[in-house]
Amino acid sequence: MYIGISHRLIVIAVLLLAVAGGVFAAGRGEWWTFQHDLQHTGRTASIGPRTPVAKWVVNMGPRYFITAQAVAAADGTIYIGVCQQGEQEQSHDYKLVAFAPNGTIKWSFPVKLSINSAPAIGADGSVYVIADQLYALTAGGGCRWTYREVAGIGCSPTIGPDGTIYAGGANGLLFAVTPDGRAKWAYKTGGPICSAAAIGLDGTIIICARTPDNRNMTVHAVQSDGAGRCLTRLGCQLCSSPAIGPDGTVYIGGYDKRLYAIAPNGTQKWAFATESTVDGSPAIGADGTVYIGASNDKLYAVNPDGTQRWAAPFKIAGMSSPIIGGDGTIYVGSTQSCVYAITALGTQRWAFPLKGWTTSIPLLTPDGTLYIGDVNGNFYAIGNGQPGGGDLDNLKLHPARPPVPPGQR
Repeated sequence: MYIGISHRLIVIAVLLLAVAGGVFAAGRGEWWTFQHDLQHTGRTASIGPRTPVAKWVVNMGPRYFITAQAVAAADGTIYIGVCQQGEQEQSHDYKLVAFAPNGTIKWSFPVKLSINSAPAIGADGSVYVIADQLYALTAGGGCRWTYREVAGIGCSPTIGPDGTIYAGGANGLLFAVTPDGRAKWAYKTGGPICSAAAIGLDGTIIICARTPDNRNMTVHAVQSDGAGRCLTRLGCQLCSSPAIGPDGTVYIGGYDKRLYAIAPNGTQKWAFATESTVDGSPAIGADGTVYIGASNDKLYAVNPDGTQRWAAPFKIAGMSSPIIGGDGTIYVGSTQSCVYAITALGTQRWAFPLKGWTTSIPLLTPDGTLYIGDVNGNFYAIGNGQPGGGDLDNLKLHPARPPVPPGQR
């Protein structure tokens, strides 16, 4: 009897610790934040399609485009930012859209600036997104609160293990906001913040910002109490959001045609030349290989010591960061109106055609579905099927249907 009770207590304790650490969360799916996890590795245990077929495609309408990354809730709801460029400035349409797993629109929430980054899902199912301000939405599409100081950077919010939301602003401040919308602290970087915050395994928050003269980038390490320091300065005008390796190494792509590796103490470990500017964020494989795309249409695989493993000409979109499946397959969007699946050796596994080119970052869910948007306002769910099935030429593009009003759900 004593052994049984002890076993139950241990199980309960482990579950409580897991919830506190963000491992289990009732409202979150496995991919609930920008590039999958707090370190922004872009790596998941999920296995993507071997033979890709279109499960469904939703077209949002004329003049719409999708450039953001989607995230997934535990119930399969997919959240992504959608934008429409109207003929007049006042006719622009920007919104966060919630898709059901079958492609129907559950709801949409209007905002006042374009959403070019991934939302984040809290442990209670709340959805956080940055546009003209930081919005906290319910899982049903209602607005819980807004935080006006965060605006104009086009980056994703980051949710810490304790539920604190970290978001930067064009005013150069990194804000820590409680789940109920109250300010905890603000860390001053000295220039506009232009990246999502990544959080290392030791809890250190890494953020990138421009210098006041907009000529260089600075990388900052901030603690959960708001104390921080500038780690280093990069010789580029723009850089990607950071990704953090298990040893604390920070990887950042720059407009100066380099992928940087920065040690936790701020020293530069190496800088890998990419031959062209880097817009997207790195992804980190299970073996430590770093994958990065550049605007010269190449995808690079870089060893942990900074040497090149391979470079492959896949006509990728520079802003479409790669992601990595559980079997090591790399997925990335292309300027050639397709999404690629690439082996860990750098060879093409498949290329799935889209109805427009894409800078959207793919999302891979545990059921093996790959989600991605394109610049023509199409949002795709790509699953596994039989060769020749689900061809886009034979698949009708379903128009977006108006969501059910909140009072009629």
